[in-house]
Amino acid sequence: MSSNIIQVVLRHSVDSAVKEQFKLEDNEGRTVRIQQISLNGDRNKLMLITDKQMANRVYKLTVNGITWAYLTFSDDRTKPRITSSKINADATIEVVFSEPVDPGVAKNPSNYQFSHSLQITNIGISSDNKKVTITTGKQTIG
Repeated sequence: MSSNIIQVVLRHSVDSAVKEQFKLEDNEGRTVRIQQISLNGDRNKLMLITDKQMANRVYKLTVNGITWAYLTFSDDRTKPRITSSKINADATIEVVFSEPVDPGVAKNPSNYQFSHSLQITNIGISSDNKKVTITTGKQTIG
């Protein structure tokens, strides 16, 4: 969602929810203020609006004495752009991105498509996660 919204999906509908039922803390035990709670029309989803939650941090949400932990992600909404690409003579293709990319996503062959059934044999990523090197089978012109 965003850095200050938590959506809670309930197993059963409820008639109401009040702030006192909830407690939110970061992994160092600092309380994060819950500003507002709203219940959807079907009464099975809660939207908690909180003070800003920091990216890449574990938080603990306690509801009526039961605690769940979750990890927040960066609120970076700008997708990486390809800033350059280069086809090398040794059957490799280098793709440079404008910002670091997720290595798991970058190294997944299904995220790349080539014409003429060109096969990917290996995918590597630089230590700064900005350059992906794709090794392919023999490349031909055309």
